[in-house]
Amino acid sequence: MHIEELAERVLRAAASDDPKKRRGRFAQFMQTIEDLIDTSGDRASFVARTAALIPAAQTEHDRWVSDFLRSTEGGEEEVLEALEWRTQLEYARELYRGPVGDRFFEDIMDDEGDTELRERAEQHAWDRPNNVPASHRWWRAPTQVLAPCSPRTLLIPAIELVARIKAVADTLSFLDAHDAAHLAHKHALEMDTVPPRGQETTVYLNEARAMIKNGAAERTDPAQLTRGQSITFASPRGDRCIVFVDAQGNASITAFLPTKKARDIP
Repeated sequence: MHIEELAERVLRAAASDDPKKRRGRFAQFMQTIEDLIDTSGDRASFVARTAALIPAAQTEHDRWVSDFLRSTEGGEEEVLEALEWRTQLEYARELYRGPVGDRFFEDIMDDEGDTELRERAEQHAWDRPNNVPASHRWWRAPTQVLAPCSPRTLLIPAIELVARIKAVADTLSFLDAHDAAHLAHKHALEMDTVPPRGQETTVYLNEARAMIKNGAAERTDPAQLTRGQSITFASPRGDRCIVFVDAQGNASITAFLPTKKARDIP
């Protein structure tokens, strides 16, 4: 099913008179809006077909807004969700500019709210995903270790790239926030510090950063950054942390893999 067709079907369900049928559908619609931005298609025709359905989905729209605003005050995972929803909101604003957009999307967040959300993103080190525009300033900006590359392959000595990564280790975040949350939960009992509930990703990130600063980089080829470059940092006891530098010179952590018995080793 084409994404436009799916989005319209979901929005129609959100406007249903049946509470069970419509519950949660507006949130699903907002997700499809984000997916729609990444595809080509007749946006004007889609907006013309669906704009009138949004007022009919007022109840579920209001539920989505309430959930979104509540998530901005939550813990690390709730803040990540709030950042993603704020980006979805911006896409909806752009798509439905005019009376419908002004009524249903414009007054949900203001500059002050975006600044507060950015502060929470900084606190939890949630970086802007690669496919999200830089104008979505509520995300934390990725850490850049090199200037963006020319179209030609840029080669730099691996030792220089390693030094630059180590120098900014305390600012690095994860390439994929959802993967990080999953790995943090998976490796919670293997980390040096057992994280309190709700802080697993923060502790996981801090230990990954320490691994980068203190670990030794495994042998790597010169950085060919038009394709990106991964570098693994390892400790004597076997902990491993993988850092990826993309073609724009942005560095992020792919994964931190503590040894299974790391906490038992002095």
